[in-house]
Amino acid sequence: MLQAPPAVAFDPTPLATDSSLVEGLRDRAHGVDPALHADAVRRVSAMYRAACLAQEAAPPQYQPGGEWADYNRERAWFYNALGSGDLSLAGTALASFWRNELGAIVKEYARFDQLTGPGRSEDRAELFTRSVLRNYLVWREIVGADPAELDIPLAGNPWGLMIEGRLVAPKATRFHTLAWRCRELLRGLDAPVMLEIGAGYAGAAYYLLRSSAGARQPAASPGLTWVDIDLPETLAIAAYSLIVSLPGRRIFLFGEGPIPSTRQELARYDAVLLPQFGLPTLADGSVDLLLNTFSFSEMPGPALAEYLAQASRLVRGYLLHNNMDRQGVVNRGFERTPASQYPLDVSRFKLLSKSFDLFHGHSGDYREWLYQRI
Repeated sequence: MLQAPPAVAFDPTPLATDSSLVEGLRDRAHGVDPALHADAVRRVSAMYRAACLAQEAAPPQYQPGGEWADYNRERAWFYNALGSGDLSLAGTALASFWRNELGAIVKEYARFDQLTGPGRSEDRAELFTRSVLRNYLVWREIVGADPAELDIPLAGNPWGLMIEGRLVAPKATRFHTLAWRCRELLRGLDAPVMLEIGAGYAGAAYYLLRSSAGARQPAASPGLTWVDIDLPETLAIAAYSLIVSLPGRRIFLFGEGPIPSTRQELARYDAVLLPQFGLPTLADGSVDLLLNTFSFSEMPGPALAEYLAQASRLVRGYLLHNNMDRQGVVNRGFERTPASQYPLDVSRFKLLSKSFDLFHGHSGDYREWLYQRI
């Protein structure tokens, strides 16, 4: 007797509706208080100018390179506005960064222009819908939290997919899961310090730092300080997103005073945002958890070696990263470094686990690695 074919794991079909994508893409402008928006743009512009000026004297390994130097050239209009103090143009761009040329920072499976208007692709829309729904089902199985936990603020006019009556943004399930994992690794520590290298628009940080009044789960640990190290161009979007999403939080931006470097100094803030060349200013052993996702492999070799050397100096707890682990991947003329070939000092870190990427599955190129400081 023929047996029925096995059920498809995490089959998204039952959750799909005709209106899921239409409702997910509708405009959400004007969701941020104008005064808060204006203050955020002013602070971000000042931070960016200070970072660009200081970057001129940074060592070669801290200069933009590889794929990201190419990306930055494409968006020079925005960075020129930030650098020149054109707050009107910069503010307009940041107010809708999910939907304009800056939107590559939120992309997963499709860009906004591939789902709307003349650039719409039906194949891309179907891929996006099925993939986000599948990831939601995976998240629900693994994390098991209230779907309201995936709610995001209206910073940047976000979009995504409506699932069971809630907006689920691209990468929301990934960022929430990362926050959940980091929360568990940091549990029980007094005033922990978490360092994220390459945080994008600070999606995981939002889930970690938002107050218990706005979420069913509390922050990672009492007194958590989250530190973001990134290129000034990306740091600007993360800074804007956090300031307007978490009003009242103590957020330090580069250029607003002496850089906090010790654990005691870092503990004065909820979030500290520093350009990449600020990494060596952090004190030895000041970091309980270092997180990187999807960017170590994209760095030039000398930069990657420098970042991992700094990790050996800074981390006293855990190193968690998720990166490409396949040979011969070339993007924009630059060959990526497979994660299994990273020059990490294994005499200082022991590998606790290596696994397939939770959301890309077994067929993807990405692997997650968790190390503990010896």
